[in-house]
Formats: sequence, C-alpha cells, structure tokens
Amino acid sequence: METTKSQIINYLFRNKSATIKEISEALHLTKANIRHHMHALLQDGDVIESNQYFLAGKGRPAKLYTLSPKNKPNNYKQICWLLQEIFDSTDNSFYKEDDFIETLITNIPGLPSLSEEGTNIITRLNHAITILNELNYFAHWEASKEGPLVIFDHCPYQEIVSTKVDSFYCKMDRALLKRLTTLEAIPLKTHSINNKNAYQCVFVLKEKT
Repeated sequence: METTKSQIINYLFRNKSATIKEISEALHLTKANIRHHMHALLQDGDVIESNQYFLAGKGRPAKLYTLSPKNKPNNYKQICWLLQEIFDSTDNSFYKEDDFIETLITNIPGLPSLSEEGTNIITRLNHAITILNELNYFAHWEASKEGPLVIFDHCPYQEIVSTKVDSFYCKMDRALLKRLTTLEAIPLKTHSINNKNAYQCVFVLKEKT
C-alpha cells in the first residue's frame, strides 16, 4: 500500500506544485494530516516551498509546494549508461583510460592526497575504509594469507555498472584503493548477496611488483 508521503510526492510529480488544501482534497485526507507529512518531507529535503503563492479570492495567500530537484526527473542514468558503453567499448582510442580514471580520482571531493608508503599498513587500511564508507561503499577489510582483503558490500554505481571485474567502474575502484593504500588492488570476485540484486566486490591488496 502506498504511503501518504509517496502519495504526496506522486501528486506533486503529476501536478508540478500544489497547496495543502489541493493535496488534501485530491488524496481525501485531512489538511492536518497533509501538513504533518509535508513537514517531514520538507525536513528530509524531498519537497520545497515554492517562491510563488496561490491566491483564491480574499484572505491569506496559500503556500505552494513542489518537489525538490532530487525528486524531479533527470537523465543521469541514461548518460551514465552511455558513458559505460563508451568506456567498455573496444574502440576507446580517443582517450587514455588510465589518465581519465586518474583525473576522476583526483577530483573526488574530500579525497586525501596519496598516503605515504612509510605509514603502517594497518593505519592506511583503516583510514581507507573510513574514506570508502564516506563514499557509500559499505566497506571493511580482513586479513588473509594472500594479503589484506577489502570487501565492498555495496557498489554506489550499482544501478548503472556491469558486473564484469574489468568494467570501467571496477577499474576506478582499483585506482581509488591504490590511491588510498599505495597497494595494487586485484579483484577476486563480484557476486550477488543472498541472491538479491546487490553485489559484493572483493579485492586483495598486494605490494607493487
């Protein structure tokens, strides 16, 4: 069953903007109920107050509400899928992939400079995991006989990325791990978690050869 919040968002999506009274009448809910949920939507940043007001005869103008930019339709997925196709194509001679990835990594906001190789590996790994989790990877690391394992329980590009270990985004993840740890990141596997549409990626870290 659709929640009241979802009903409000869908109504605003169809009608661009509306007052509390209009939403109340359309959804057959009290104005107090709509105000309660609208307050929560405003707090969460899903809805914003329009800079316009609705005038209906005499009396105080009514506030208009509209969806925030994050809930408005966009073409982000389409452009990302297009880029994915270009990056994974065999004919990518028009750009140098490694240089392109390095440029992307360098421009990630808040990313620290390359770790010094003299830093303790445990310290580097713990710091890397902190940064990775700030970037929504849900990451942790484990010791193994092959070397430290870094596990991503979530891929922030999951909706647009292919599951191939040699895909552009996996290469970007490897470059990011190298930037954070100074170690080479070798992908071991990418597999589904609990047979759901969620993937776990595992990398083993090794010294540069």
